[in-house]
Amino acid sequence: MKQAYKTLRAALCAAALMVALLSQAQVIDRRPETDTLSLADRITLRTNAVDWLLLLPNIGVEFDLGNKNWSRWSIGLDVRGNWQTKHTFKPGVVYNLADVRGELRYYYRPKQIDNRKVKKHTRFLDRLFSCRRDTVKRPQLAYYRGAYASYSDFSFKFGSEGKQGSALTLGVSWGLVRPLYVFRNGHSFDFELGIKVGLAYAKYDTYRHSREDDCYPVTSRGNSGIYPVVSDLHVGFAYRLGKYPSPSKYRWRYDVDYNFAMLQDSINDARYRARINEQTEDSLREMVEKEFWHVYEAAAGVNKASADKLRQQQKEAERTRRDSLKAAEGKAGRAAADSAVAAKPAPDSLAAQPADTLSADTLLADSLAGNTIVPADSLPADSAWTDSVAAPPADPLPADSVAAPAARGGEGAGEATVAEAKPDEGGDTTTDDNPGGGEATAADPNEGKENGDEAQ
Repeated sequence: MKQAYKTLRAALCAAALMVALLSQAQVIDRRPETDTLSLADRITLRTNAVDWLLLLPNIGVEFDLGNKNWSRWSIGLDVRGNWQTKHTFKPGVVYNLADVRGELRYYYRPKQIDNRKVKKHTRFLDRLFSCRRDTVKRPQLAYYRGAYASYSDFSFKFGSEGKQGSALTLGVSWGLVRPLYVFRNGHSFDFELGIKVGLAYAKYDTYRHSREDDCYPVTSRGNSGIYPVVSDLHVGFAYRLGKYPSPSKYRWRYDVDYNFAMLQDSINDARYRARINEQTEDSLREMVEKEFWHVYEAAAGVNKASADKLRQQQKEAERTRRDSLKAAEGKAGRAAADSAVAAKPAPDSLAAQPADTLSADTLLADSLAGNTIVPADSLPADSAWTDSVAAPPADPLPADSVAAPAARGGEGAGEATVAEAKPDEGGDTTTDDNPGGGEATAADPNEGKENGDEAQ
């Protein structure tokens, strides 16, 4: 009956506290000031309503590690138990527990993502534990995560066999804190919701219940094992001493420290400018490279076209030069042939002229060519040719060997060199190409006429 009364009382207390939870909470403190906390401001008393409902009286104390209102680390100690309750007879159901737990917490508040100072996490682990939100819907809430270690003595029997021993538990915790009410003296009342899970190493003995003997005989000893456990379902309340409620504590330093905010802003601005400069530099480099390759390719195309055109022009000039040379050579050959034909005199042209109008050289050349025989008395007395033409040669030379036209590059094509006749050692008459370096020409009739007048 007493246990049922205690359970009902605990339930009523929990219901009253839940009603208070639904009431209007205080507005979060947004003062951008760094405050120093006193010793009382850093102490919090707390309890868990779930343990009270399970007939486990409990109490806990929490102490903030930092003395600034932006300090977010705290350490806590909780105790609970209902060990060895008194009974008239040994009950068949045993529920004895004594537990001491130490916990380290890290408080944080949601951050508004602005994609400049606060960016959204992308990695999985960061997103799993991220406190950054696209929209902060409840800025008055403070969240915590932490780790704990506990030592427990237990004795449980809910069936035919019971277990009694000790356990060491290690695990993690997560939860949230919401402010409920602030008293006139500055103290505040908060609501806490959380969970603790971990692994427990237990060493225990097993026993059974003997109704006849009214005792618990041990059936086995020295059992042990590691078991996953949910060591605490926390639906509790916290009473904070001092004059700083939870909305004024566990805040981001940027929100409460002007100097830190200015420093962070300068760092963020420098990073932002560096990023913009880097992007600008990359864009300029890309633009310059694009323009360079565009101009280079255009110039290369123009140079290639110019080189091809120049090469084509050179080929055309070389072809034109070869054609001109071939035409000039053909024309020179035809002119030389025509000059040779025009320079050769007709046989009757010289015979029809009077002998006194011809020079000795002309007469002798014609005589040697077989055109006519010049009498010796017709030559001047002082002529060098008198002795040589006194007796005509036995065998006259062919006409084409005496006078042969010579064409030199298209110039003087009308001149014919007359070879001087010499008697050789055998009495034969031979021709020497140019013994004295002089030339006797018989191509121009007028020139022969002038020479004949000089001889007269």
